[in-house]
Amino acid sequence: MYYVCVTNIVFHFRYRSRRGYRIIHNSPTDFVLKKSAVAQAAGWATFPLVVTKYKDIEDASSSLYAQGDPWDPVLDFRMYLEDNNTIVDEDLVVWATLGSTVIPRAEDVPSPTTVRNTYSLLLTPHNYFNKCPSTVVSDAVHIVKEGDEMVVDTFGTSSGQPSCLQSERSVSDFYGKIDRVDP
Repeated sequence: MYYVCVTNIVFHFRYRSRRGYRIIHNSPTDFVLKKSAVAQAAGWATFPLVVTKYKDIEDASSSLYAQGDPWDPVLDFRMYLEDNNTIVDEDLVVWATLGSTVIPRAEDVPSPTTVRNTYSLLLTPHNYFNKCPSTVVSDAVHIVKEGDEMVVDTFGTSSGQPSCLQSERSVSDFYGKIDRVDP
C-alpha cells in the first residue's frame, strides 16, 4: 500500500497548505513478465500507478487487438509516457494497475482461496476542506464521557438530544433468554 498526493499549486486552504487529492493504492502488484517480449501488449501492467496529462486520444491503456500481435501492439501504453508532458496545472488522468501475485500451493486444490483477493484504489480529499466536512452534517454528534455524565455536542444544530445515544443499562437488567447448545 502506498499514498500519492496530487495538489494544486495555485489554490491553498486556510492553513496555507495546497489543496489536492490523495490516491491510496491498496493493491499494487509486481508484474512478473517485465522482460518478456509479449509484455508490450500489456505495457500498463508494468506500472502500478501512472499520472498523465489528459488527452482526448488517450482513452484506453490497451486494445483487444493486442493479443493478435503482442510484439508490435496496436496501442502501446508506454507511448503515453514518452512525450514527457508536464502535468503542472493540467487536467490529469490516473492509470492504476490493481492485482495480486498468486503462488500456487497444495492447499489450493481443488479450489484456490480468495482471502487476499481484495483490491482497492481510493481518491480522497487532502487539505481540501478547512475542517472535517462531517461536522456540518445536521445529525453529527460528538459524545464525551465526563465522570458519570455524557456530554453531547451537536455542533450548533438544534436537534437537542440525539436519538443515537443509548441509555446505559446494567447487565442485571437483561431479561433475554440464552439457549445453550450442546455439542
